[in-house]
Formats: sequence, structure tokens, C-alpha cells
Amino acid sequence: MKALSMAIVGFMVLAVSFSCIAASPYVGTWQCVEYTRGGQSIPTMQAQGKLLLNEDGTYLQAISTGIEEKGIYTIEGETIKLLQHDKVKMQGVIAGDTITLEFKPTLTKIVYQR
Repeated sequence: MKALSMAIVGFMVLAVSFSCIAASPYVGTWQCVEYTRGGQSIPTMQAQGKLLLNEDGTYLQAISTGIEEKGIYTIEGETIKLLQHDKVKMQGVIAGDTITLEFKPTLTKIVYQR
């Protein structure tokens, strides 16, 4: 009987956890596919970061976790201003440079119903 009670409590805690996840913004990561400075593409640019979207797909923020160009140029913790996005590819501006990002979702929204 005690094991059954523990299982029910555990299930309820899990259900509440799923509800919290469902209420949070859509979270994912992005990777740079093109970086342009002064109209010229910089093919050696490596960039990645995290992205938060509202549930309806509107932009919240894209935060870089490191951008380096042959060790000369590094930005960390900068917010990228997104100009347009479709949840797959996005274009934005960071430190005056144009950046095209590819979105990679890491969390699927879970909806719990009784």
C-alpha cells in the first residue's frame, strides 16, 4: 500500500513538472550558417548559442555563447537582434554585423491532460 501511495505521489510530481515545461518558452540552440561584415561573408566564423521563443513563435532572445573569427573577434553573452525568422533559419544583427542562424530545437513542448 505504501509503495502504491509513493507511486501516485511520484506520478503527480512528474505531471506538475511536465506542466511547468509546457508553460516555459520554446528553448533551443542555434548555429551560425552565414556571417557578414561590411557586405562580405566571413566563411571562417564559428558561432553558436541559445534561443528562447514565445509559444506563438515570436522572438524573445538569442544569446551567443561564443563567436570567434580566427581568434581575433570574440563575443560572449551578447543578445542578437533578430530581424526575421521562421523557426528554421533566422537573420539578425550582432555588434553591427549581419548573422544568419539555423535553429535547432532541444525541447519539445509537452502537454499533460487528465
